[in-house]
Amino acid sequence: MNKNLFSEKKQNKIRGKKAKRFPKGSTVFVQKVQAAPKNSIVVGCTETKMDSFKQNMKDFAKTIKNIGFFSRNFKQGLATARELLENEVCMTKDFQVLVDTNGTFYHLDFDRCFMPDDPKTKYEISREETKSCLKVLDEIDRRFERNRARRHR
Repeated sequence: MNKNLFSEKKQNKIRGKKAKRFPKGSTVFVQKVQAAPKNSIVVGCTETKMDSFKQNMKDFAKTIKNIGFFSRNFKQGLATARELLENEVCMTKDFQVLVDTNGTFYHLDFDRCFMPDDPKTKYEISREETKSCLKVLDEIDRRFERNRARRHR
């Protein structure tokens, strides 16, 4: 497990340490995961995630079979994400969701609220950062709406 910790290896290079997060004989919790749905897209508020979304959106949109079903689920997912961000602003930090071709949202990285060096301390996020993230979600919604309108012509 220590070999697969990219951030741990990066930090060790920076700090010059050879410490391991999982020393031999330590107890480790392993979480069951499942593979991401086929033909899904990552939606997020950072510039990097938005750039990736813009590059992949057209190809992703072509894989949506029922645009009405997708749109209803997507709108509900957006509403839930908005509510989440408005009520728990620290979730803005590295906000990202995976969206499948049915419009279902899969939230990723729920630990994003907490500081890496002190897991009891939440990031302090300004309302402006959250508003900015919500604007990104609105832009993503508009892009899907424009795509939906084009498909119905």
